[in-house]
Amino acid sequence: MDQYKKKCLIFLFIIAVFLNPEIALACFSITDDFNSPDPVLNVTFNFEPDLEPFRECWSGTLRIRSAKKSWRLVATRRGPVPAVNQGDPSDNIKPSDISIRYEIKGIGQAQADGAILVSPFSSEVDLESIQNGTLIILGVKKSGNSCTIHNPNFYKLTKKLCLFRDFVFNPGQYYGSISYMLVAP
Repeated sequence: MDQYKKKCLIFLFIIAVFLNPEIALACFSITDDFNSPDPVLNVTFNFEPDLEPFRECWSGTLRIRSAKKSWRLVATRRGPVPAVNQGDPSDNIKPSDISIRYEIKGIGQAQADGAILVSPFSSEVDLESIQNGTLIILGVKKSGNSCTIHNPNFYKLTKKLCLFRDFVFNPGQYYGSISYMLVAP
């Protein structure tokens, strides 16, 4: 009898999801390939400054699809960490030496005001602004009823990290990552 009850509950849940896709756990996507209740995307960055003047930038784009009326994008940073370098540790590249800029817009029928960059990420800041579980975007509207890659409605987040040589850094290799997690409030 217990097996019968479990099968009935599963069947009822499937019908409820079909009739009301907002309760579907899998319809919550940070990119086309990361559908899950709380998808996480790890983005790495690497750079190797030398003693010559330089400006290095890294750009990237995330697609956010959600059938939920409210959602949040939070981020956690790791690094920059020196892998191979020499010199005074105080001359290593720090998070405050790297600028970061986000822009978000609605694509397709995703409403332009449905996703709001949270201060200070509404303007250019430094990488140090990202700590553990930092709120980047507050989503106040859904992008559509589907999270499949065939759904042309999504929120597009572009990001740009830049390192400028305004003073001497220890030359060498540095690496780090920013983990983005899409969560329901």
